[in-house]
Amino acid sequence: MEPHAIQRWNERICTVVPPQQLLTLIRQVYFLGRIHISKAGWGVIDNEILFGYRLKGNRLIIQTFLGRISLIPHLANYPSVLRFNQLHKDRINLHIPSHVLHKQKPPPIPKEVIHFSGQNYHYKMEEYTYYDEGNTQNYLYYISIREKAAISPFSIRHFRIIDISNPFVSALTRKALYVLFKKGHIDFILKHILFNKPDRVAQLIASLSSKQGKEV
Repeated sequence: MEPHAIQRWNERICTVVPPQQLLTLIRQVYFLGRIHISKAGWGVIDNEILFGYRLKGNRLIIQTFLGRISLIPHLANYPSVLRFNQLHKDRINLHIPSHVLHKQKPPPIPKEVIHFSGQNYHYKMEEYTYYDEGNTQNYLYYISIREKAAISPFSIRHFRIIDISNPFVSALTRKALYVLFKKGHIDFILKHILFNKPDRVAQLIASLSSKQGKEV
């Protein structure tokens, strides 16, 4: 990573991160499969942070960080931005006010990454923690799913975000629920199943009640 890139990170992405810590952060998100690289000399982290790079042998060297797509939406179509700059001999303003910059956070790194497989798919579950307004620790899981037949490990078919504080979401797979069970989130699983399959739960309760009545 070039010194200019470190400077631009601290001016356009978030508050100051020491160079070695920033390099470690970039390596971590890369090995988590969260960096998309274009052959045209630019890349994006988490579909949010745009950067420019050059190749030196088999090494990728980041030259600059252009900014966050959420703060500068034009960056979402970076090739068009380059054409605009060349055609009009002008540049889009990439400056971020300090009061906005200080609210930005670096890409989160998971506490744990769990890999597991089903019959047709590979799953990768990343565990994150956060604190709500009451300063209570909560768990967030990001599950990416890809077909076993996929050649690239980064060819994600779809993903799910699971907030343990909110079990009332569309049904999760048995594999995902099993891993959450092993992580100790039993209350989440019970509420989640009751929300998605109330009739099935009612049948099981009725069946158990009937058996207990016969035993008495």
